[in-house]
Amino acid sequence: MKLLRDILTDYDGQTYDTGRCLAVGIIVSMTAFEAFSVWNGKIFDAQGYGAGVAAVLAALGCAIFGDNHKRP
Repeated sequence: MKLLRDILTDYDGQTYDTGRCLAVGIIVSMTAFEAFSVWNGKIFDAQGYGAGVAAVLAALGCAIFGDNHKRP
């Protein structure tokens, strides 16, 4: 568990970093989808999935950046 905590937390080892958690989630889901597709003999478009994930993350980043002027 310490390895997973070291991967997911920021430099202080206590605060979970959003970007790291998202990256691990994306990697795990992409691997699971690929394994499921291979198991069922179907095709998984990892490049298309990655492009979709990148678009969602970019949109979220723009939304968060746009809300920065409301923060104290």
